[in-house]
Formats: sequence, C-alpha cells, structure tokens
Amino acid sequence: MALEWFEAQLHLPMLRNCSDEEAARLYHERDGTWSATTKAALKRFQTDKLDLDENWASTSPGWQCPGCGRRKPDIFRLLDNGVLLARLEEHHDHLTDRFKRLAQAKYGQKWGERAPEGALQTEKLASRLVARFEPTLVCAECNKSDGVAKRAIAGMSPDFSFRPSEIRQFVRANANGEHMIDIPVAHQIYEAERTNFEMRVALLDQLFATMAAGSLVSEKGNLPPAGHLSTMGMYRHVHSWFAREHGELYRVISRDLSAFEMRSVSRDGAAASKSARRSLRVEVPTPEEVANYDGGGALELWKAVDDDWRCAACRRGKAQILRRSRNSRRPWSGKLFKHTEFTLMEIWNEQEDDTSTLPPFIASHRVELICMDCATILPSLKQRQPRYSDDEALMQLGDMAAVIGAAPNRPHEVDWTHVAARVDSNFILAPLVRSYWEHHNAAVNCRALYRDCLKTTHGDRERAWKRLIALYADRYESAEECAETLTFLLEEADRIGIGDPFRPDTVAA
Repeated sequence: MALEWFEAQLHLPMLRNCSDEEAARLYHERDGTWSATTKAALKRFQTDKLDLDENWASTSPGWQCPGCGRRKPDIFRLLDNGVLLARLEEHHDHLTDRFKRLAQAKYGQKWGERAPEGALQTEKLASRLVARFEPTLVCAECNKSDGVAKRAIAGMSPDFSFRPSEIRQFVRANANGEHMIDIPVAHQIYEAERTNFEMRVALLDQLFATMAAGSLVSEKGNLPPAGHLSTMGMYRHVHSWFAREHGELYRVISRDLSAFEMRSVSRDGAAASKSARRSLRVEVPTPEEVANYDGGGALELWKAVDDDWRCAACRRGKAQILRRSRNSRRPWSGKLFKHTEFTLMEIWNEQEDDTSTLPPFIASHRVELICMDCATILPSLKQRQPRYSDDEALMQLGDMAAVIGAAPNRPHEVDWTHVAARVDSNFILAPLVRSYWEHHNAAVNCRALYRDCLKTTHGDRERAWKRLIALYADRYESAEECAETLTFLLEEADRIGIGDPFRPDTVAA
C-alpha cells in the first residue's frame, strides 16, 4: 500500500514590510517599536528617539514589574539626551554564579574540560538548587536598585541578591522616574535572610568540594533532558517536515522573522549618547607583559601567532592592541578574534566585441586574526542600529580599515555613518556567500566521503573511487557526468577546503 500524505495549506504573514498597524494587530501580545503603546509614549514625551530592547518587545503592553509593580506606561523614562528608555532586564540570583567562579579559580577558564566528569551538569543542578529565586524580568530601575542597595550595605556578600518581592519592600517607585531606595529597610531584609543565605552558600560549597573530589559523577542517559521537546512531538514533527520539504522557503521565512525582530527594537540610546569620551591615559605594556598575557580568555589564539603579528585590518601589533584594564585581577585587556575574509572575483566575458563582465562570485576564503577593536565594529553597529542584526550583514578587512582611526593602546575612533554605508553596500554579497558555502561544503563533504572509502578499501584508490561513484550515482544522468563532477569537487576541496588554521589541534601540528 502506497504511503499516504496529509496536505496542508499554510499562510504566514510576510513581516518585513507589513505596516505598523498590521504588526500590532498580528502580534497584540508583543510590544515593539510599532505598537500603539510605544507610539503613544513617544508622543507623550515629545521625542522620536527610542531605546527599546528585546525583553520589552517580547512582553505584552500590559506587563507589570514583579518588583515595583509598575506597568509599562509608568516604566518609560526620558533620559537627559532625549532618548525614551523602554528596557526590561533579567534579574538573577548571583549565588548561582558562585559555583562557576569556584570552578574557574580551581581549574581555569575552561574548567568544564578540566574538572571531573559531570561537573557541568553538577553546576547546573547545584546552582538551581541553592537559588533564592528563579531568573525573572524586572524593570531596569528595580535591577539597578538591587545593586545600589548591595553596595550601600557594609559587609554584604557579593553573592547575595534581593528577590523581586524584597525589592518591592525597600523601593518607592515613581512614575516615569528613578526609584527612591530605603537602605535601612534593605539592610533589615538582608539580616533577616542572612542565616538562610549562609546555609545555601555552605551547601553549594560542599557540593563543589564533593564534585572536585570526583564523588558526584553521574552517568549520562540517552533520553532528552526534562523540558525538551519530544522527538516525536507535534511541534518537532511539523517543523522538521516543513524544513525538509521546503528548505529554501524555510530559510526565507526565518530571515523574514529575524528582520521583524530587528524592526521591533531600537537602540537610539547607544547612538545618541552625548557623554564626552573619557580622557584616557595611554600606557604601553612591557615585552614581558605581552609575552605573559593570557589572551583575554583566548590564550590559544594569542599563542598561535608570533611577536611580529599585526591585525589584518588595523595593522597594529600585539603590544599595540592591549590597553590598561580597570580590572585589578587582569591589568591589560585585549583579545584576538577569527575573521573570515572572502575573495570576490569578476571575470570579463571572453566573447569577441563584448566588454561586459560575467556575474561576480566568491572564489575562496581565508581565516585571519584581527584585534578586538576591529572585531567589535559590526556587533557595535548592530547594537546601535538593530536593523543591521541580520546574519547576512558582513564587513571585509578593507571595510574595517576604511572606517576607523587606529592608534596604539587606545580604542578605535569609528565613523559609524561610514560603517553603516559599508555594511549596506555589502548586503549584495549575501547570496554570493551562501552559494560559496554551499559549494565549499559540497566539495569538503565529497572529500570526506572519498577518504572514508579509502579507509574501508585499505587505501585501494581504484576501489575507493568506484565506491564514491556509487554513492553519488543516483544524482547524475550518466556515469561520465558523475565522475567529472566528483573529480571537480575533489579538486575544489583541495583548493578551498582549508579548514581552520587557528584551531588548537591545527596549531599544535
């Protein structure tokens, strides 16, 4: 009996270009830049500058802060620079960070790889066990009040955090303004909770010590973690079949949704700040400090290049990309990042009397190391202008060099208008990048299969080649076409399948 299929007609709205009114009607449970409540607030405060984050956009217009009890119309706050602030922040118990801090002190930054087996799972379970409250969204003023109160109370453990219900007791909320904080009341709450808090600290420390002794090893099972979607649940069933049957449409819808999410937020606050740049005292690290630097958490990359290395974008050397840190435990800051650079090719039409060029394409890529100041240009633009938070936004090395003023041991001076223009002009590369990676992956996968065939045939190239042909045969109309294509893919794999030259195992080799 032939397999029968369900047929469904699914209509999904195209969100990228829908009107604000349509967006508000479709997503009344969300509250983005396009919502009626946001527009009413901008009109009420007589400004067109808005700093609205993802947390605000993902909650309803009627959301109420569990700390101060204010609703969104009273949480909006106009800053001195004319930006209307609409931000909600995740408030979490800092006691849940203690286990990781103990582990890093004992085993280093990569403690998950060096601690006894099961340490990562133990950290998750232990941290959740001792927490006084679960992570929750609160207004920015309540989150700030927690920190202000803790700094004002002498001797308070940095691992202590006030519950939202406790914050409510020591703040006096003002509509569209900052909280008034009653420090004596906050102190009373801390003292009342202190014994219980210290018991939780002792329990966590005991669990850490037991883990470090190797006595909390838990053998992994083969079931999905609690709370994860069932492998045969309705959501995953429909989702996986849609992605499988309509791969390109799935990607188009995914990009459309990402564009809508970007449109829902605003970062005018990052771009409109009028605070003068703090005068920096430029200091230069000694050769010994450069040699002994920990790489800012990326030691493998720092040691992967020699002292003659220069940033592929700004051309500064190792000693020049470091600058004095305000962290007493880490006197210098700076880091190396991997950057993928694409080679764009244009070929002249070889026909006589035709001076046009064929469509451009990406011929190859290479991996370079760049400094933190160059690597953070694009992420900083995305923070300032969320519409650039598309996966297809990219900058090449020449773009970075063109938009900065670089100087040793200082942050870059960045022309953000020029950055945006460069990124805009690079969006035309997005389909070329996708096509390149599809070709790259096809070539590399073909090479991997051929190598597997060589292993199974104990190095017999003729038999391995026949096996490879058999694996691909049903994709081509003839054996000759199949052999010709696979030969080309293997040649391409040798040309562009370069891998990552800065992987630890590659560097060590």
